[in-house]
This record gives sequence, C-alpha cells and structure tokens, in this order.
Amino acid sequence: MKAFDKFGTTNPISKDPSLNLLFEYEKHYLSLLKNHISEIDFIDRKLKDFRQEQLDFFSSTLPNISKKLDAEAIDPDMKSLFLQRLANNMDRSFALSESLLHDYSIKKLDEFKKLVEEKLKSL
Repeated sequence: MKAFDKFGTTNPISKDPSLNLLFEYEKHYLSLLKNHISEIDFIDRKLKDFRQEQLDFFSSTLPNISKKLDAEAIDPDMKSLFLQRLANNMDRSFALSESLLHDYSIKKLDEFKKLVEEKLKSL
C-alpha cells in the first residue's frame, strides 16, 4: 500500500484514520513545505510576474504602440495587420511561458509528493 493510498476514497482507513496517523502526516507535510518554501516562493513570483507582464502588454504596451503608429500616419490596414500579428506572436510567447511555468510547477509538485510518500513510508 502506498503512503497516500491510506487517504484514498476506497480505503476504509480514509474514512476513519487514526489521530496519530493524521498528526504524522501533517508533521511530515509541514516539514517538507518548510524545506521547499524557496521553490514555492519562486514559482509564486514567476506566476505573478507572468500575469503582470500579460496585463501590461495588453493594457498598456499594445495601446501605446497603436497610438505611436497613429501619430506616424501609418496606413490603417497596415497598422491593423501589424498589431494583430504582434498580439498573436505575444499570445504564442505567453502560452509558451505559461506552459514552461506549468511544467516546472508540476515537476516540483511531483518531486514534493514523492518526498511526502517516502517520509510516510518510514512511519
């Protein structure tokens, strides 16, 4: 039986785990959280930065570029095409960044779960 199987919905222990088992689980889980707080903070900062960069681009940068193109008397069709391509390219870039952050987060979460399981096996 794996460590987390005790808490699965089909295991009878999950319906009434002992207080000691829950305490040990929480103790090891909190210990691992404490040991990995820098990685958790790093992921949190990167996700916040990513969301802020997206917001800034669409609410500030793109409108500013549009105004500058208007000031330069760029043909409206060319301006529209350029802005659409720029927005599409940035969307792809944001999607790639989001994917990388997601993959990194999942990798770290999997590592964390593995450590929790190893700790619980030693109980």
